[in-house]
Amino acid sequence: MDRFASLEPNIEKQKVAAALMLLIGGVPSIYYGQEIGMQGKIGNWGNTDGNDIPRRAAFDWYTSATGKGMATWYEGTGGWWDNNLLTPNDGISAEEQLNNDSSLFNYYKRVIRLKQMHPALAKGAYQNAINDNDNIFSFYRSNKNRKALVAVNLSGEVQTTRFKDVYKNDTLLFGNSKLYQNTIQLKPYDVVVFEIK
Repeated sequence: MDRFASLEPNIEKQKVAAALMLLIGGVPSIYYGQEIGMQGKIGNWGNTDGNDIPRRAAFDWYTSATGKGMATWYEGTGGWWDNNLLTPNDGISAEEQLNNDSSLFNYYKRVIRLKQMHPALAKGAYQNAINDNDNIFSFYRSNKNRKALVAVNLSGEVQTTRFKDVYKNDTLLFGNSKLYQNTIQLKPYDVVVFEIK
């Protein structure tokens, strides 16, 4: 498969996709490089398995796009190298993203940590959380006496929604929005998670 960032280069949308993949339930699958926004599509260089190399290009560890441990065994072997996307100083390397709090890499780390720390998100059953806005996708994850509400703005505009259920108490676990009288306002491509009762 082509790498996700080649299909959707918008970093904020990539963050939404990461949050949904990690929080909706089931076993997440992160293809190496996805967590830093690496791109790669199938090539078209005739009848050769080299066409798949751009899809699985070496993980970009360094700002310079070269260095010890880079698995660029295919360097100089054909069109897949001549057209590779390993570019120095492009923001798409582990080194460039490691200390950047707003990077895609650190977003993945925060969502994974959230899932590990909250039993409902780690092992809970999925249930729809009905709201009145088609641009906001929301669901519950429940495990024993713990319940989380996840709300995701799928649009590039600020959205407000009211949830059908009534919440007596809520604690913000992830994001910046507040839940007030079962209503929430989300920024474009925003993801929020509450523990609710």
